[in-house]
Amino acid sequence: DKLDIDNGMGTLKLVECKAKRSELDNGMGKMDIIDCDLGESDIDNGMGEIKMTGCSLGETELDNGMGAIKMSGTLNGDIDIDNGMGEVELKLENDGEDFRISGDKDDVDIKGKIGSKDAEYKISVDNGMGDVDIEFKD
Repeated sequence: DKLDIDNGMGTLKLVECKAKRSELDNGMGKMDIIDCDLGESDIDNGMGEIKMTGCSLGETELDNGMGAIKMSGTLNGDIDIDNGMGEVELKLENDGEDFRISGDKDDVDIKGKIGSKDAEYKISVDNGMGDVDIEFKD
């Protein structure tokens, strides 16, 4: 039911897992997560790299310091992005009209049409000096 991973400086590869709740903590290491349904997620990255390919996330809290978080897949809930000086890249299979953006909108590069204030899900962004890129399906 719950996935809890704490990766300091190592390399971790996780393939085809499913959890209702996930907590991923990555310091300076590398995490490669492939085809996983992570459910409600709390993802923390310091100076390392987290790459999620073909993944599904529910309501998510995503904190990134100076590292990189790259995710492709679906998002089925609200997401709170807190990015310091790193890079956050989301390539979502979702329709952008299902999402509304709040927070530091000017610091976010969005590709695709986003929804109105009545959209089902919310993307909240707090971006320091880093880059946040969000791309929705065509």
